[in-house]
Amino acid sequence: MMSAILEQTETTRKPEGYPFHIGRRIRFYVDAQGQQQSDYVPLTEEDFVHPLEEDQFMTTQRHRDTISYLQYVIATSCRDYQKLQAFTEQIIDWQHEYIRPHGPDVSVFDPIDQGHDPSTGTVHVKDLHANVIAVFEVTSESTRHKDLGEKFDDYEEIGVPYYFVVDLAAPNGDPRLLAFRLVSGRYREMREIDKLGYQIPHFKLWFRLDGDRLVAADEDYKDIPGPEEQKQLTDEANARFEVEKQRAETEKQRAEAEKQRAEAEKQRAEAEKQRAEAEKQRADALAAELAALKSRLDGTTTKD
Repeated sequence: MMSAILEQTETTRKPEGYPFHIGRRIRFYVDAQGQQQSDYVPLTEEDFVHPLEEDQFMTTQRHRDTISYLQYVIATSCRDYQKLQAFTEQIIDWQHEYIRPHGPDVSVFDPIDQGHDPSTGTVHVKDLHANVIAVFEVTSESTRHKDLGEKFDDYEEIGVPYYFVVDLAAPNGDPRLLAFRLVSGRYREMREIDKLGYQIPHFKLWFRLDGDRLVAADEDYKDIPGPEEQKQLTDEANARFEVEKQRAETEKQRAEAEKQRAEAEKQRAEAEKQRAEAEKQRADALAAELAALKSRLDGTTTKD
């Protein structure tokens, strides 16, 4: 069993009067009149550890957001890993002699046989020649002790190299990220690097908690935004682009107007030059005419 340092809760927290605190499973039956009927039955802790494909679990929005972010980060950051696949809440049949299938929040395999049909609800590990890299679990109050107990032991026995627990349901109310690496067949707590968190070398990704929010960073230590944040950043970039585009268009129009004004000024100056040239030519012609008249007058006076 794992170390007491993880403050494992001893009992499940069960909301008063609500039997579906873990989740529910649909049940089909034939009633007294021979009619096919269905209803829901509560999931047990054993069902939580070893679920069936159609089981429905009770989770918080924060829990779902964390899983969604994890899958998004791994899918986008590892797109160059052609045979890597990350599965979210699918049944993982390890095909282990002593361990039944689990339903990890996120499980990552590389490589995995590309013949796998993603529409199926169960991943048969050995049949697909799949090599597990890491498993991520996000804790809930009612089942935290299973993530840090039975699942911990099972993943260790299976040989999952990295086991990360996003402990949102820590007893002291202070969420934390617990990271374990398999060493000689046993899990050892990983050393957290200040401001970076924990790295899974295969991904070249760092993981840490910022408050109660899981954050991943790339090998250059740059935080990776989630899909909503990425959309917001993209929208902001598009808005800046549109503003810059409009500014550039306005500048282009201003430059065109300036060019037209300069051309009009050039034409005006050219017309003024031509007018001045014509005026000079008229003045020169008049001066020549006056000189000729003066010359004739001077000649007449001399004869007298």
